[in-house]
Amino acid sequence: MDETTDSLMVQQERRRKVPSESNLWRQLNVLQQSGVSSMHSYGYELAFIREREGEKWVVMQLHDSVIIIDEDGNVETEPDIKIRK
Repeated sequence: MDETTDSLMVQQERRRKVPSESNLWRQLNVLQQSGVSSMHSYGYELAFIREREGEKWVVMQLHDSVIIIDEDGNVETEPDIKIRK
């Protein structure tokens, strides 16, 4: 196998593993934890964390609706993010 194939296999394997919400929670700063707690009351669930442009974003979902919470705890209700199904 070449390096590209190995890298692709590692990415696919990572995608199969769904981290528990408690593991994700520990990766959040206090402002993000507050935002996540607030959005839980509306029914949103913590889906995953995405690092982009040197910043960690929390991705939450409610049915087909997706929001993100940035490192300052700001909630973006119409993020430009693609979710695989």
